Amino acid sequence: MTFLVDNQLPPALVRWMATPPGFDALHVADEMMSSATDPELWRLATERGWVIVSKDRDFTRFVGKRAFYQQQPPLLWVRLRNCRRRELLAAFERQWQEAVRLLQAGQKLVEIR
Repeated sequence: MTFLVDNQLPPALVRWMATPPGFDALHVADEMMSSATDPELWRLATERGWVIVSKDRDFTRFVGKRAFYQQQPPLLWVRLRNCRRRELLAAFERQWQEAVRLLQAGQKLVEIR
């Protein structure tokens, strides 16, 4: 599973996800996609089979809309208020195993709160 981390989240999250036994993870800034629109990121994630990780509510509007895209990437929607990196990573630490389990089970929308 490869995760594409959106702009509102820090690159430190990518490094955390890759920590053994980690997953492949990319940050849009590292991939020169910082200025890509949400539909462009959605399309790219769909084509490559990536999971989008974002705080952006706009992505939730794409989930389940067959007319928008035939296939859909999973979305890991971060529902935390603005917080320090330490708090963000602590929330991921608490919920990570369950989130991964749900994504592997085929859930298209999984929340981190």
